Amino acid sequence: MIADLYRQPDLLRLVCALTGEPVTQVNEVTERHVLNILHRPGDTHGEHLDDYPYAVVLFLQAPQDPSDGGLLEYAPHTTALPLPGGTRLERRHQRAGDAYLLRADTTAHRVSP
Repeated sequence: MIADLYRQPDLLRLVCALTGEPVTQVNEVTERHVLNILHRPGDTHGEHLDDYPYAVVLFLQAPQDPSDGGLLEYAPHTTALPLPGGTRLERRHQRAGDAYLLRADTTAHRVSP
């Protein structure tokens, strides 16, 4: 299902329309799809940047309440890692069925415990 969605021309057109830039599919097989399974208390996906400019993130499952964790934390226009102390982080809670588009190569990001 994920591979089929990735190949949908409508998704590529949508990302192009949202970014205002030409967007192409990733040729590197190991970079096309990333599946993160964070299901134990305290699980996190540490701060990082991605090699490719854009990431479309889909949520199949997610905590119902933001206090349960699993929040996207990000610092737009920040590429310094580790994040310097005092860096202002934006935080977003998602629910199952949500999705977002992230400028992933110039926005340091992580998933909270």
